[in-house]
Amino acid sequence: PVCHPQTIESARETEEISEVIAFGRAVMSRLGVRAEPSRILIVDTGLAREAFDSGVLTPYIGISPEIIRSPLRRTDGGEWECTFQSRGSFHLAAGGGNPEAFETGRHPRCALPVSSSSAPLSDGSIFAIPKKDGATQLYDYAHGTLVSQIAIGGPDLEDRFDGLANIISINFFRATRATGDPRRSVQVDDGDFIDALEFAGDESLKYEVVNFSMKTNAGESFANAFNEFISNSDGPLLVASAGNGSEDLDEVTTRHFPAGLERNSHLLVVAGGERNGGSWRIWPKSARSIDKVDIAAPAVGVRSRNEEGDLVCLTGTSAAAPQVSFVAGVLFALGEVEVNDVRRRILDTADTVSGLMDFVQGGRFLNVARALDVFRDVVVMRPVNGSERAVMKGRVVADDGLFEVCAKDGLFNEKRFGLTNLVRWRLGGSGAEFVRSIEGLRSKFEPCAAVPRGEFGFRRVGSDEVESVAMGLVEEIFFSPFRSPEVEWAVARSQ
Repeated sequence: PVCHPQTIESARETEEISEVIAFGRAVMSRLGVRAEPSRILIVDTGLAREAFDSGVLTPYIGISPEIIRSPLRRTDGGEWECTFQSRGSFHLAAGGGNPEAFETGRHPRCALPVSSSSAPLSDGSIFAIPKKDGATQLYDYAHGTLVSQIAIGGPDLEDRFDGLANIISINFFRATRATGDPRRSVQVDDGDFIDALEFAGDESLKYEVVNFSMKTNAGESFANAFNEFISNSDGPLLVASAGNGSEDLDEVTTRHFPAGLERNSHLLVVAGGERNGGSWRIWPKSARSIDKVDIAAPAVGVRSRNEEGDLVCLTGTSAAAPQVSFVAGVLFALGEVEVNDVRRRILDTADTVSGLMDFVQGGRFLNVARALDVFRDVVVMRPVNGSERAVMKGRVVADDGLFEVCAKDGLFNEKRFGLTNLVRWRLGGSGAEFVRSIEGLRSKFEPCAAVPRGEFGFRRVGSDEVESVAMGLVEEIFFSPFRSPEVEWAVARSQ
């Protein structure tokens, strides 16, 4: 569908996200750290040839156009180098236009030359397979292109922020294959999804995020492949769409994969949400589960670009998942190195939406700007007389390095923790609660017996002064995961 003009609210969100990313890069520059673009693999229908020819995605792909156009080529030694083929899937394993960067060894080389008269499985490229006239199409021809545009931040952020290609890079794994049936344009083989996991987990390719906006019913075989995929603790984060059938992923009869996998530190399953006044609710067609679905993200009218470069809107969990993939990719580019740290940052900074509690674990809804603001502590003040919540950004200051999260109550002593151990603090329904940095998959809010009523020090960005903030006026605090003296120095000098 054609997109409506960007709303004032979404424009503000885009501006805030742009500022957060710019600040993070400024801090890294102060630290003398050269940020490398993170690597996101899009497992989907491939890249629409028109989108490639237009050049709109070329800066993000980071691979020589000649290599993509001519997937079959000879090396000086007379051997073929190419995008390689497994069961009809084609995937791109090159970087920087260097033919030597192509994967060799475990996968067969392209078996057949590219030819207009060749067999259906010998097209030898990552380009999406066009729809045949009058044929059905399981996945839209441009599906992978639409998803990839969202995974790099979407057209609005791309227009607002100059330099996204220095933060995010994308490659493609085409998981659809052509068919000789005139009534069907493409087919999807469960084995191709298993190949995708094997490819994505290859340590030599150094993928950090894998976006999976497709699904398979491969069941046990896919689960076994995923176990192999996660055997490398440094492997990528798999971000999977929950699905569009309103199904309950807790029910075996409606379970599909990757969304139906057991929770793991290398997996994030994303449901779809839609606007509900000033809040969010589950998109009616979204799959759901309070055990298997980790977070929700916008799924209705998500802005992207089609194969012609026109602004369009995508609806479905296929559009929700790449928004999370984008956040994960930027977090890696901003200095996060552990997959579980990236996963937890996304979950720990999510909004808690009461209307999602029965559909998504913890009622979590993606907050892009909050997740990416990794170098600043963010203090959200309680609204006064119906006004908007004021937000302060800077660094919490504690002379002894300890922060009081719970006041003394009767026989219970107050709870104080080091700033390096705190993730989040907020007022709850019956008091206060907080999240600590503890090893494990789940972020757990711990309750307070009594809400602290003292003050804490806070240094705003751009100021040398430390002001006192009364805890009684605070609604929520998000703590930066980076607290070294070097980071404190860099944050104080970045604007």
